Amino acid sequence: MAIKRTILNSTNEQADSTPSEMNLRQFLGPRFSDAEIEAMERYGSLMTVESGDALTVEGQVGSEAFILVTGKAAVRKAGASIATVGPGEIIGEHALITETRRNADVVATEHVSMLAFTSREFGALLAACPELSSTVQGLDKERSDEQQPG
Repeated sequence: MAIKRTILNSTNEQADSTPSEMNLRQFLGPRFSDAEIEAMERYGSLMTVESGDALTVEGQVGSEAFILVTGKAAVRKAGASIATVGPGEIIGEHALITETRRNADVVATEHVSMLAFTSREFGALLAACPELSSTVQGLDKERSDEQQPG
């Protein structure tokens, strides 16, 4: 997997197609508040992956959560496609919240830029942003309910 990690507050030159600290609001602004985006910039690392790269692997221990900034990825459970995620979507939160293994594969279907958060960083992000924390808790419950046999 070819993952490129960029620290958001670095002064390195970045390609126009890759979000930077200066234009992160352009990509995430419609979905998140300014305060939430500022916290994401403070705690997250910007990563890029190419089409075909796995962001999460079902059954593995999860050590990071991600917020997609650009691009799309397929969510697969037991090999079956169950969803497509794109900009503004949060993935990998379940493994961090419940301290369990990944419950699905997430594979980039095109070039993806995303913010990555370790468990500690994700906890700090949620502590700094109560509304985002509430959203993530609701998302986790919704996804858990969807996976229960009905």
